[in-house]
Formats: sequence, structure tokens, C-alpha cells
Amino acid sequence: MDIILKTDRLVLRDFRAGDKDQMAALANNYAITKMTSSMPFPYSRQDADDFLKNKVPAFRTSGDLVCAIALKDKPDSYMGTIGLHFKEGEDHPELGYWIGEPFWGKGYVSELTQAFCAHAFDRLEIDAMIAGHFDDNPASARVLEKLGFHYLGRRDYPSMARGKVTKGHLLELTRTAWTAKQNG
Repeated sequence: MDIILKTDRLVLRDFRAGDKDQMAALANNYAITKMTSSMPFPYSRQDADDFLKNKVPAFRTSGDLVCAIALKDKPDSYMGTIGLHFKEGEDHPELGYWIGEPFWGKGYVSELTQAFCAHAFDRLEIDAMIAGHFDDNPASARVLEKLGFHYLGRRDYPSMARGKVTKGHLLELTRTAWTAKQNG
């Protein structure tokens, strides 16, 4: 198992075939899938298998970097996914993440996104990244704001779980803003 980076409590690692059952169990939750663009609800073992197909141990196609999230003291565990995706038609890669509901409210998302953004700006040759969140996802808005993302405007996002296009916000984090925030 290849560990991509560690935080105080978490590891971001390559995916493995054994993640499928835990991924399906955690993601089969409308509270999670409705906050993403591309996750269906209900979320089945087949959906997890389709996601992991060609992604084990990890995937880094077209510059993408997508990792499994695990507890540091249990690196074989699976809590969710974080990634940086290069999409056709976008100038900058898009940050996306989700963790299972049992892990909410413990500061894990802030911890992992901070480490992941540092890794992305340090290791990847990018000048900026974008992220989005739906109107009804203030928790994600707070995480992105703490990272230093700046509001670019309104955007409609598809939501597979909701079965409709949903209103949201587009944000950007530049290398310059990231560096300034890190240097206080």
C-alpha cells in the first residue's frame, strides 16, 4: 500500500480492492451523495466497483490525483475520498472530497484538505485549483473558506443523487493566495 501523505490523524493512500465494501457502505447515504455531482443514490457495491475499476491501487490519469482517506492508526481502513481532477474545459483542476458520516464533526475534512492542498501546490505544477459546493452545504463552504478559497460566482452543478441541476458556488485557490495564507 502506497501512502501518499500523512497528517496527525489520517493517511491519504492508494486505493485497494478491499476498499469496495466500506466505500459502498459509507456512500450509500443520501446525506453524502446529494452533496456531490457524480455519486448516485442509492450507492451500491457495483457503484464502488465501477469507481475502483482502473483505480487500484490509485489513479493519476491525465494529471488527476485521487486518494483513499484512512485513519493513521488503521491505514487499511477507508473513510472517504479526496482528489484533484483535471476536467476538459477548465483552466484549473477541481478539488473534490467526501467522508463517511461516522467521521463528520471531528475536524478530519479540514485536516485532510489542508494537507492535500499543501501537497498539490508543493508537488504538482499547478497555479490554482477550483472547488464548488451546493447552496445547502455550508460545512463545505466553511472548509474551503478556511483554506483560503475565494468566491468566483454562482454555478449550476449536476447532482446525480438529486436527479437535477442544483445551484451552487464556484471558488478558486491560487498558489499566491495559498502561500500568503500559509505565511500568515
